Amino acid sequence: MKLRMLLTFVCLTYSALLCAQDLETRLLHALTENGEQTEFSTLDMALIAGGAKDPDALAAAHSAFETAAQPFSINEKLAKFGGEKAAKALFKSIGKKLKTEDAAQYGILDALKTRAYSTGTMAFLYSYLGDKFGISADDLAVVTKKMGPYFADKSAVKVRESLALLFADKGIALAASDPVAAGRAFAVSSKLFNAGKYLFGAADTNMYNQGLTFYNEGKYREAAELVAGAAGMWPDRKEFSPLAFNIGIKLFEQAEADKNFAAAVPVAERLAPFTGEHKNQFLDTLAKFQYNQAVHLRDNGNLEAALKQAENIERPHSEATIKNFRIGIIENMIEKANEAGDQAATTSWLSKLEGIDAKRAANFKTMLSQMALKALDESGQFDQALELAAKEVGNAVGKQNYLAVLSRAVSSLSDQGKFKEGFAKLALVPTEVEGDDSLVKLREFLYINQLAQYTDRDYKKSLPIFEKAFADKKLKLSDENKAAFKENYGNALFREVEAIIADRKWDLADKKSKQALAKCPNHKLLVDQRKTVETILKRVGN
Repeated sequence: MKLRMLLTFVCLTYSALLCAQDLETRLLHALTENGEQTEFSTLDMALIAGGAKDPDALAAAHSAFETAAQPFSINEKLAKFGGEKAAKALFKSIGKKLKTEDAAQYGILDALKTRAYSTGTMAFLYSYLGDKFGISADDLAVVTKKMGPYFADKSAVKVRESLALLFADKGIALAASDPVAAGRAFAVSSKLFNAGKYLFGAADTNMYNQGLTFYNEGKYREAAELVAGAAGMWPDRKEFSPLAFNIGIKLFEQAEADKNFAAAVPVAERLAPFTGEHKNQFLDTLAKFQYNQAVHLRDNGNLEAALKQAENIERPHSEATIKNFRIGIIENMIEKANEAGDQAATTSWLSKLEGIDAKRAANFKTMLSQMALKALDESGQFDQALELAAKEVGNAVGKQNYLAVLSRAVSSLSDQGKFKEGFAKLALVPTEVEGDDSLVKLREFLYINQLAQYTDRDYKKSLPIFEKAFADKKLKLSDENKAAFKENYGNALFREVEAIIADRKWDLADKKSKQALAKCPNHKLLVDQRKTVETILKRVGN
């Protein structure tokens, strides 16, 4: 059965990777940040190790691998039931294709083309195809004695472990010619699996010697990249520690002279874990350069990178300085997200700020609320503004903001003659502000403005308003305004009785005149009017 019939291949969304200049760098970053959860499949990783540097190259490599792997097969019966027999059959099939062992052959496509293989390429092809054929890692272990010293005592052959060896082979092969790529390959390998016992050709000793050679030649960047990767690959090799420390110090000296912190800091950070007993001293020196790099990134507008750089400082010279630096960047990010209307990002950054300084976060939330409130308020969106302000009435500032917005909302409704809506707003205030003096004044304001529309001759419209006002228990008029209200109320009652007299409805005039005087005792017009009514009644009676 051809492999094409057995393998299932899910294409990556390559458009999502187009921003990456080098997929291996992206892979290392993903493994560092997310562990096993990356967008790359194990086959992707193997093809990246073999030289696929961008999404287009990776897509082409997938196609080439599918074609090149077609000859590997096992019969249908073995494929169906798997087991050790299937594993042996697959290993034999691979063995017919791969003939010559070559430690420098770390690319699986090149291995299939040239028939030369390293331990890593052979192990990956065997474990990867075995997994695709449904053979368990335990059953694959039936041939480990034929796979080289590393696998001799293994009880399982795992895809991820084999992939780690493939990257280790790449690091070993490139150590002298491309130490940066070699160091990255070692770093990927150690992130995939702890294969520190992989000592092919005394690799750990050779990597130490190669790193020392670069150091002695003054090639400190090359030495740093290689030693950082190799020390992570073989952490038990203690000789790496003093070498890593000395290389790092030289990097710092160069960075200080060139004022080029960007080049030194990332590799120095990778060296730091392997500086042994000098680690704290190293971190103290590194902290200065990390902070300078963070400031440089911030000043150039790369805020998130600056924040991450500051957070990477293990031993800051001043905790307060770093804290304030982080707060400043986060507040800047909050403002940017808020201005862009990105509520999710705003909330996320506020949460981050809260984790650093809860009080500062609370103050910043208040400031954002006030900004939003002001924008709604100034644009006349009072309903939305009141809804927002109501969320913050639990504190003094929030209460003050709510009452200020309410005042402008009621004033606006009053200007539009919407007094019913204005009173409705006052009826819906949160319990936290009920009873506030400003509400009493707003109520008074509405009544005065509503009545101001009418003269005393418009008594049919004004009298119901006066009666509502005097029945309103929440209206607490000042003595001055109470007197004015009574005076104007009396004037309206006077006009009502006057109209009844004009209609010669004597009994009704008598009744209304008495009621009016009872409501407004000592009102001059009503007192005189009562005398007039009584005189009229006597004449009518006679």
